Amino acid sequence: MKIGWGSRAGESVFWTFDLLLWARGIFLETLVSSEIQRQREQEFRYDLKTQFAELVDGNMRTDFELRFNGYDLIGEDGRGMDEVTKKSLDEAEKIAELNPNLRFEKRRRGLERYEFHELVEMAQGKGPNTMIVVSDFPPELLSAEEDVGGYNVRRQQTMLRVLSRAPDGHMISISSQSLDGSNRQGMEAIYAYFGIEPEAGELLGQRIRADLTEQDQAFLTDKLTGIYDQSLTAQFGGQWYAGRRPTDYRNTYDFVCQQHDLIEECVRLQSLGWFNDTMMYKMSATMQKRFKAHQEGTTDIMPRLTTTELAVLHRELEIDGFRAYQMGMSFSACGVTLRSNGLLDGSIESQLRLAGYGNQASEEDCEFVSKECPGCHAKNVKTRVTKTGSGRRISGSCGCTKIIHD
Repeated sequence: MKIGWGSRAGESVFWTFDLLLWARGIFLETLVSSEIQRQREQEFRYDLKTQFAELVDGNMRTDFELRFNGYDLIGEDGRGMDEVTKKSLDEAEKIAELNPNLRFEKRRRGLERYEFHELVEMAQGKGPNTMIVVSDFPPELLSAEEDVGGYNVRRQQTMLRVLSRAPDGHMISISSQSLDGSNRQGMEAIYAYFGIEPEAGELLGQRIRADLTEQDQAFLTDKLTGIYDQSLTAQFGGQWYAGRRPTDYRNTYDFVCQQHDLIEECVRLQSLGWFNDTMMYKMSATMQKRFKAHQEGTTDIMPRLTTTELAVLHRELEIDGFRAYQMGMSFSACGVTLRSNGLLDGSIESQLRLAGYGNQASEEDCEFVSKECPGCHAKNVKTRVTKTGSGRRISGSCGCTKIIHD
């Protein structure tokens, strides 16, 4: 129904309810779209920091909290641990189908689902208020000679997790620390501190429960890291920190968070649809170079975010990426192995990945040794399977590429 005010010779101006409703709808749609975009950028920013913290070659320590809502543990970005661990288990089943050599991921994701359910019970006030998890390096990869699906075979890291219930029961604190070497004697020393002798084999499912004071909870990660390092000193002599030598007390996650220009440029490129595997490799090379310089105390990197300085930043990325390519460098993290030809295995999932949860490989992009190339039929070639929009792309080390439409 039209309402309005009239004038002569067709000069009437009418407002309609339809026009008002349409304008209101556009306004609300714009608000919702902006909020969705903001949420996506926030999640992407969190995940970038997580991934870079693992890619940088230092020890990694992180602390964060999850809010208990009565049945799930919710992160700062609104996602729940239930969803993340279930999705990881589903992915692991697909990974096992694609590459039987990685079927251990299904076992490990199953153990993490049990860990989540036990953590919910702890949040509900059942049992002790602290849980310690030793997520050791997969035994199937201990003799591997090159990085596989995000696992760094040189460092062979264990993720030590300390999960604590707050006195009011509304929050669960997660503190994680990387321990290089996965030294069995050192890890067993952690169990011995609680009077426990672990069973032979993988430690991931052998969780430790204890009732501790708030003060003991706050310093437990440092205490257990010290126990691990003391065992290494007793075995090999010298000084250690988080299984590393020479000692490096710097936290890679804190360092990554200070590199505002790299993080924000990744977010900007992602919003424009220009962020790709090659760019991530260059970003990782620059992040690694800066971290090494930071360790040596030789430079102080300032963010470059103006239009003019962005050109300088991209020049830095090009140089660092090319140097890393020439040196044959690769960067391994939870869920990703980056080489000069791009992203081989990619799957990142919020801050839980930073604490060692989730698959190191992804069903969307999985590298393995095939008996026969699907193109030239050469024997025993290294094959990479990548999911595309309409199917899968299979590329071999022999140079062949084949697209399979699902």
